[in-house]
Amino acid sequence: MSSIFELGREMSSLLSDMRGDLRLAWRSEPGQRAFVLSLLFVFAASAAFFLLRMEYVLGHPSIDMCLMGSDSKIYVGELTAPFSKSLYGLLKFHGVRRHPALVFVAIGLVLPLHLAGLSALQAAIAALALLIGVGASALFVFFRRNGCGNGLAMTGAALSLAMFSPLTVLSAIDVYGFVYASACLCLLLCTEIARHASRFPRASAWAAGLVAGAIAWANLPLASYILFYSGPVWLREPWRRRSPLPLILPPLLAIAIGIVPLALGDLLVGHLVQGIDKWASFGHFTNGQVLANYPVAALLASIANPLGVVRNIYGASDYAGIWSAIPQLPALVTVWALALFAAWRLGRSAQGVAILAAALVIAASLLIFYIYFDPWEATLFATQWCLLIAVVVVLGVRNLRIAPLLVGAAVILLLTVNVTAIYFPEGVTCQPTQFLPDDVNS
Repeated sequence: MSSIFELGREMSSLLSDMRGDLRLAWRSEPGQRAFVLSLLFVFAASAAFFLLRMEYVLGHPSIDMCLMGSDSKIYVGELTAPFSKSLYGLLKFHGVRRHPALVFVAIGLVLPLHLAGLSALQAAIAALALLIGVGASALFVFFRRNGCGNGLAMTGAALSLAMFSPLTVLSAIDVYGFVYASACLCLLLCTEIARHASRFPRASAWAAGLVAGAIAWANLPLASYILFYSGPVWLREPWRRRSPLPLILPPLLAIAIGIVPLALGDLLVGHLVQGIDKWASFGHFTNGQVLANYPVAALLASIANPLGVVRNIYGASDYAGIWSAIPQLPALVTVWALALFAAWRLGRSAQGVAILAAALVIAASLLIFYIYFDPWEATLFATQWCLLIAVVVVLGVRNLRIAPLLVGAAVILLLTVNVTAIYFPEGVTCQPTQFLPDDVNS
């Protein structure tokens, strides 16, 4: 019992130390007004941009389910469930069982917006747009806290959203706007906690594990983002003094916390395991069609749109003519060249190696998990590793004077290729589905 109280005191001291560090950073910030204005611009621009795109998708139901396999009809029903369902009824939704924190979004954000005068559907769209703004703002702060100026931090946040998967999937009324915000918050919080690990090794390990576990309620694979705490903390110590604590306790705690609501939801209402069995298979690792198409979808189609129109599934055949495609090829080459160049620069310093190693291991774990879980819709899930590409690129080039120009050029190329895809529904080749549930029309 005494050890629990001691841990509680350490956690309190850790939080106090973090507050003091942030206050000191704020007082030493030479351009406080520019920082605040830049932060507000990132939030407002990203939220407004995706709000307008979701409004467009709402008016064109024929592209539902063609936005990389998004489940708009399902999540509209779940986000607006507090208006017509009991809490038990809300838990029965399959999306909530996979993304349990969606309950808090529905009750804590969508419902107040509805009570403020928005229709149920408009409240759901506004909530998702606000969450995307929060995520982009958290990423902006992360970049600023890691040595980037306002210009580079702004273009870095834009880069995380301009790649084809996030730009398209976050335009659907789906859970991935919430997942994006959760990933950005986890990245920021875990790296902030890691700054204090030398002074509070045990408390910081528990705090990071609790944060990542809570974030995993948005999407269980996000528990892997705990490595942005574990990797830097473990690698910064001399070899002989490295403790296994940051590599063991936080990831185990994050996974355990993340699994609890999934297991409880399955115990209460069932069907979760059956739903996983429907899609997941270890046979995907030996399936030739999967192995041929998954890397293309995950690493190419997630970056730049190969077709000029939107599809629900992408594969190797979609890139048959990529070598003559303008501007798709320049966009792909620019992003991956920047990523490799940035990774090389990060690899030249101990701090950079820690960030690079964490990003690579997280990306590998996500890619392997989704081969097992659902390789056919790789672009639907790619927002989670597109964010890692943006992190590596920005932190790798942050010491270059032309860094904002390099990242900004990549953003412009990506937007040129990707932004118009949803505006050509006549080019969609997948089977459209009914967009709205019958009981959500007001």
